Amino acid sequence: MHEAWDAACEDGWSGKTNLLRLEGGVLEVAVASEALRHELTNFHRERILAVMRAALPTVPLIGIRFLSDPAASSKPAGGERS
Repeated sequence: MHEAWDAACEDGWSGKTNLLRLEGGVLEVAVASEALRHELTNFHRERILAVMRAALPTVPLIGIRFLSDPAASSKPAGGERS
């Protein structure tokens, strides 16, 4: 999931987002600022979703929800990796 997210994201978002969970086919992503959350939601969501679906054809990904979280900027780009 993290590799697909990294492939879909632009360099300017590095360190400003954090994958939270995939629940019911909806990927929740913490975003460091309200401005970036607005940009991702309104201008990039469909493209990101298409890139991620292509990279993860067996994952039932139906949507992405961006949540404002100022702490996301202090977390590693693309979220924690395990």
